Amino acid sequence: MLASLRKWFKGAENAGIQSVQTSPAFRTLNFELYAKPRPFVAAFGTVVFLSCCGYLIFLSMNPQKHRQYNSLNEDGSIQAKIKPSRWD
Repeated sequence: MLASLRKWFKGAENAGIQSVQTSPAFRTLNFELYAKPRPFVAAFGTVVFLSCCGYLIFLSMNPQKHRQYNSLNEDGSIQAKIKPSRWD
């Protein structure tokens, strides 16, 4: 059994997953295991994700402000109205 395990490890010590013989499909589907980490790309993605989450939270915290719109009356005056719900 030890000989069969040595066959899978190519004698590389501390090489991690790269020392294990795997199929091309496994390497394609698990690209993160073989790619070198890039802190700049990770930081940029984190900032973009948190910005999107913050924007969605902002929209949910101010629902009344985003439901109002200005309409022009027949006499020329502008009136603020609340958009009716489509479910009503």
